[in-house]
Amino acid sequence: MELDVYASELRRIRDTVDRLLDERLRGEPLDGPNSALSKSTLEIASTVKRILKFRDLRIEVFDAQLFADPAWDMLLEIFLCDLTQQRISVSAACAGGRVPPTTGLRWAKLLEKRGLIKRRNDPLDSRRVHLSLTEEAFTKMRILMEHRLAGVT
Repeated sequence: MELDVYASELRRIRDTVDRLLDERLRGEPLDGPNSALSKSTLEIASTVKRILKFRDLRIEVFDAQLFADPAWDMLLEIFLCDLTQQRISVSAACAGGRVPPTTGLRWAKLLEKRGLIKRRNDPLDSRRVHLSLTEEAFTKMRILMEHRLAGVT
């Protein structure tokens, strides 16, 4: 049940980010930290959002366990947050992996061990930890998404 709450909250946040990014892509003014995002960054963010939305649709149509790929799902969620200059907590990233929190934590530890993500303590709340991609992982994800934008599948 707890995973459903996290997934629901993550969808709500993603819908808000989607709306803001869509406004930016249409050229509407956007205030806040996202206002400095380049057009290519917004296009990549839009591509990632479409991938995440398709994943959610796939889960609604088929059994989610058929397509379990928590590491990739977590990387996508963290990449989107890094790309749009947002922070993502460990619990939100685990929920983004569509797995129970304990499983998500194991995957987060593996991703950290492999040098793909890093943890940062929240300076305002010592109980919270945020995740971000390492520079190398961010570059690799960006290259993958640029290939996707170019039509390479």
